[in-house]
Parts: sequence; C-alpha cells; structure tokens
Amino acid sequence: MSFLQNSAVRLLPTFRRLWLDFTTCFAGNILRQSLLRSGAAYQLRWTCKTNVLQVARMFKSKLATMLNIVATGCFLLFLACSLACSSGSKKTITIMEQPPQKSDYVLIPLGGNSWVQSTTLTAPGDYGLITSYGIDGWVDQTKKFDIYFRVNKPGNVKLALELDAQNDSEIRVTAFDKVTDLKITAGNKKFIAIGDFPSNQVGYAKVTLEAVSKNGNMFPSPIYYLGVSGDFKEYDLDFVKESFSSGFGYGRRGPMSVLWYTFPSGRDIEWFYNEVTVESGNDVIGRYFVANGFSQGYFGMQVNSTTERRILFSVWSPYNTNNPSEIPPDQRVELLERGEGVTTGEFGNEGSGAQSYLIYPWKADITYKFLNRVYPAGNNRTTYTAYFFDPDRNDWRLIASWSRPLTTTWYRGCYSFLENFQAFSGQFTSRGLYGNQWVRTKEGEWIEITGTNHFILANNIRNQNDEVKHVQGHNFSIPDDTVGNYILNSLHIANQHGR
Repeated sequence: MSFLQNSAVRLLPTFRRLWLDFTTCFAGNILRQSLLRSGAAYQLRWTCKTNVLQVARMFKSKLATMLNIVATGCFLLFLACSLACSSGSKKTITIMEQPPQKSDYVLIPLGGNSWVQSTTLTAPGDYGLITSYGIDGWVDQTKKFDIYFRVNKPGNVKLALELDAQNDSEIRVTAFDKVTDLKITAGNKKFIAIGDFPSNQVGYAKVTLEAVSKNGNMFPSPIYYLGVSGDFKEYDLDFVKESFSSGFGYGRRGPMSVLWYTFPSGRDIEWFYNEVTVESGNDVIGRYFVANGFSQGYFGMQVNSTTERRILFSVWSPYNTNNPSEIPPDQRVELLERGEGVTTGEFGNEGSGAQSYLIYPWKADITYKFLNRVYPAGNNRTTYTAYFFDPDRNDWRLIASWSRPLTTTWYRGCYSFLENFQAFSGQFTSRGLYGNQWVRTKEGEWIEITGTNHFILANNIRNQNDEVKHVQGHNFSIPDDTVGNYILNSLHIANQHGR
C-alpha cells in the first residue's frame, strides 16, 4: 500500500470522531434553543457550553495531529523525488498504459511492416510469428521484432500500439534512441500509448519490440498496429498499407531494382554478355541477382537457403496464366538441351513457363560471367540458350536451351535486376555490381554497351530509396567515362540502423 493510502487510512477514524462530536454539539445546541423558548434552559446551558469547549480543545488537538501527518508525508514524498532525480539519468523509463485517442494516429499494420529480428543475414525467418494481421504467437522471450516506416518530414513523434493481451506482461520499446518499458494488462483490442519521441530524422525509422516479463504464457498477441502521430500528415509517412492488392508478402519483400541496357540502334542482337559480383554481406537469403534479362525471360543467380544457391534460367510461355498446368500444348516452351547437373521443369505464380537451374555454391566477392543467345529458329519459334562460366572448372557450362512457340525475335528488351523473393528478409540491404556488358550482332560483331536506364518497382511503397550507381573501373579497366559498372541496390532499410 502506498504512503498516501496509509495516511488516508490513519486519518479516517479521526475525521469520523470529529464529525460525531460536531453533530452532537449541533444537536445539543438545537435542544438548548428549544428549552430556552420554554423557560427550561438554565440547567442545560452550562452543560452544552462545557461540551462545546471540550470539542474545540479536542478539534485543535486532532487538527494538529492531522497536519503533522500530512506534513510528514509531503516531506517524505519530496525526499523520494529528490533521491530519484539525484541518482543520475537513466535511459529506460517505465510507464503504465495510457488511453490515447486512436483517431489521432496513423495506423501502420504490422502484418506488412514488421520482421523478426535476426542476428545473421544468412538465416533470417518469420518462424510463424508474422501473420497477415500482425505479430502473433509471441511466447519466446528471446524473439525481438523490428517495425519499419519512413518519415519524410522531421518533427515530434508519438507512438502507440493496438494489441490483444491474454495476460499481464511487460515489453520494451526502442525507438528514436529512446527506450521505454511498457506494462500491459490483460484485455482485447487495447490501444496503448508508448510515449513521445522528439526526432529530426528523415528516412526509415525503426521501432523494436522485445520481451521483459510475463505473468502467463504469452506476450501481447496479436499486436495489430503501430500508431504514429505527431507534427506531420499521413502523406508524410510511407509504409505498406492494407489496401495493397498484392498482399503484405510482396510489400515486405521490398522493391525490385531494374537496369535497362540500350542496344545499338538498327542492329539485330544475337548474344548478350554480362558480369556480376555480389560483395560480402550482400548475399542474403531470398536474393535473385539477374544478369541477363530479355523480353521473354531471365538468367542469373540466387540465394535459396543457408545451404543452397542456384544458377537459374527461365523462359515465359506466350500463354498468359499463373498456373503452368493451364498452358495449351501448342504454347508450351519445349526443352531442346540441358547441361550437366541441371534440373528442368515448370514455374508459375508470376506468369508461367519453363525453368532450368544448376545448384551451384557461388560465393561473394567473386565475379561471375553470364552469356545468352536468342535467335529466330523458323516456324514461328525462337531458341533461347544460357551459358554460365564456372571459375572452378575454368570453362563455360550449358544451363539449358529452350524453344518458345509463337515467337520470332532476336535478343530484345535487355535488362538486369535485383529482387528479393522472401518476405522474411525484406528489411536487409543487398547490392550487386554489374559490369563489362557486351553484345554480338547476328553478323558476328561484338559491341560494348554504353547506355542504361534505371527504374524501381516499389511494391506500393513510395521512396524506398533503392538506387543505381555508376562506378568506374571496378575490377575492370574502362577508360571511357560513358561506360562502366553499375551497382544495383535493393531495399535500403537495415543499413540505416545497423545490421
């Protein structure tokens, strides 16, 4: 029980006795007035006077006692505050739940804007804890969660959480260089203020949730929304919204960086050559570094898991469907030849077509070479062939050769791209270095590529800050200022906060 509560309990009997004495005197005074009117007051007059004097003396004594108790309490309270203030600054503060107005906040859905914090870039994962409606099933005290959103204007920020709590718990919230411990009592659809966070930051902001303690089986679950309010409007914030038609999975994957190459005008191109280097720390699970793209497919290298990496070559069918089983027989891409150790099959969910891949342990900081050939083969069919230079063998390896129906074309629509195909690793930055691009015409002339264009497929998030950079002479000697090597950067979030 608190000091003020103890004081109130101690004073309550005193106030009761004072009230009883006053009412007794008041009743006696009324009786005395009545007797005076009737001529019989003399006997009672002295008695009532005596009672009033006794009550006055008693009230003076009780009032002094009460004032001493209150003064002592105030002194102890002042002493406690002084000791707390003189004990030095403390980064962590503890607050109790506050009832903020939900309508004052922009609600950021955690189903599309949160990730399980990973200590390694090579093995991130959601572990079933990030669902379409938010963070759920939080039992493990070692798990932490990172929430990202972009602030495009500096100013004070207020944060809140909407959540369910099956039992009482305490969590720690870190944001804008401030740490707050938040005590949460059991209840559903609670909207709880975290606090105010002064910030001059423009760019991605990170809010981290971690466990402190719980009086039951779970920490708050689900946690639906992060509420953000402050000196800005909703359009000053960028995040994956619930209205995103492709779902939170695509939003959490982050954008795709695409680099288009400009071919020599008026020439039929049959071959395209490119080189790709992935620097150490950028080979994150889920990344696809496409070296040679064309209008009907793509060719590059992937990070598929902690133990598997692939060299992948795919060609779309001319039939428009996401289900390869729906492709009519006369519109299927046919296999002409495949290389040693290469797996072939079909793919879907992003158009459909034929796929071929070599499981190959490519490494960071090594430059890999890719070569494609595209040419019309007659009968309204075109042949697509991919070769990968294996530095361990010091030789070119055939990946596959495919025949696409209803198509007559040379190499068209040449590009490279960098994408993430795993939602659980979308918070990490990756980049690939692309350089030394050459084409060969149908007449056999090799021509160096000297022009590019770049764009971002941002997956419904504005200003995700992906970029392309032009780099001179990285691993190659290129004297012409108009040509060089290009860096494709993928999602720039974690690099602003450390990985």
